[in-house]
Amino acid sequence: ILNWDSRDNIFFPAQGYYCQLQAYFSGKFLASDFDTTSVKVDLRRFVPLFASHVLAFQGFFHSVQGSPAFKNYAKLGGDSMMRGYYSGRYRDHYLLALQAEYRMPVWKRFGLAGFAGIGDVASGLGNFKLDGFKYSLGLGLRFKIAPKEGTNLRLDFAWGKGTSGFYFTAGEAF
Repeated sequence: ILNWDSRDNIFFPAQGYYCQLQAYFSGKFLASDFDTTSVKVDLRRFVPLFASHVLAFQGFFHSVQGSPAFKNYAKLGGDSMMRGYYSGRYRDHYLLALQAEYRMPVWKRFGLAGFAGIGDVASGLGNFKLDGFKYSLGLGLRFKIAPKEGTNLRLDFAWGKGTSGFYFTAGEAF
């Protein structure tokens, strides 16, 4: 894993970058039942706006080569990547996703977030089709449980292509 992190806060970043490259190898030479190579690239940018408003962006790529276990395929969905789809509803050898979130304080410890994403999985890099990409849209309510650290509880409701979901968790999605 290689990380570069210039965020001002890991729990509620308002500015900076977060970049991570992650590589995973398994094979018979390591006594594994699966011969797999997995590479993930996670790129995030946080842009401060006026009065504690933040615009957050994330680009995510995941490649899984070889013969992975079913649980190790690239998965679209979940509480942080393409909310609105349950984790693993779509799986394949490649995942490409882009998402953005607008975060704003509302009153005392309460805040709101609006988010959107687009992404898809494919069996090969050349197999991504524009008309096959899934969308994700949603709104969220935030409650700051630790004002000094900026940690939020979040309740998000998201819609996707023929699906939707509620998410209740601590911390921001990305």
